[in-house]
Amino acid sequence: MRITLLSALLFVVQMSFAQSFMPAYNSTFSNDIEVTLNDGTIQKGKVVIYGMKRMTIKLENGEKIKVGVMDMKQYRLPAPKSTVLKLLSMGNSTSSVNELLNTDFKTAFNTDYFVFKRLLDKKGKPFMAQLINPGFDNHMQVYLDPNAKETGGGKLTGGLVGGEDKSYYISKGIGSAALFVEKKRYKKSFTTIFEGCPEISSRFGEKPEWDDVATHVFFYDQICNK
Repeated sequence: MRITLLSALLFVVQMSFAQSFMPAYNSTFSNDIEVTLNDGTIQKGKVVIYGMKRMTIKLENGEKIKVGVMDMKQYRLPAPKSTVLKLLSMGNSTSSVNELLNTDFKTAFNTDYFVFKRLLDKKGKPFMAQLINPGFDNHMQVYLDPNAKETGGGKLTGGLVGGEDKSYYISKGIGSAALFVEKKRYKKSFTTIFEGCPEISSRFGEKPEWDDVATHVFFYDQICNK
């Protein structure tokens, strides 16, 4: 019975969810920001100067502060409604997913905010990376690679951004190190990335496709950790 439900779930999610990570943040979306500093203090305000390495923020009390990569654990910025509507309009199989997962597919994403967290890049240098699977990131977190190359076309998020990214950073659990994952090495690293989940290995293990990486991550969160 479990195998039948799993097969049906795989089919439905592949059809309605393939490659639907959160789109990349665009600095024209909003200048409201919430920053969590290293000591846990949360500062709210508006961005005056936005940069991936350093920002100037005008706080709610009018004070202006500068924060860099090493000053903060994370920050988040409100996502526009157009982004949310675009993501939630993808696919027509939400009711089937709801029946199989006992969850509302439209709330799989937490699309209220663009979230950035501090990571180390493949050279060991700290940078602020955007989390692109909010809402199904309990066991695996996927981040945009700011230096990623792209393929032609607009597969990622149904055309919200440009081409498909050829690399991401992936981590498991809070505080874990991030793994640099590339399209050209995805098939070889698939078993390592999704180790401990025989269901996903038996279904995708032989020919894991980079185009389905969002589906793989969603399954890891929903099926492999129950």
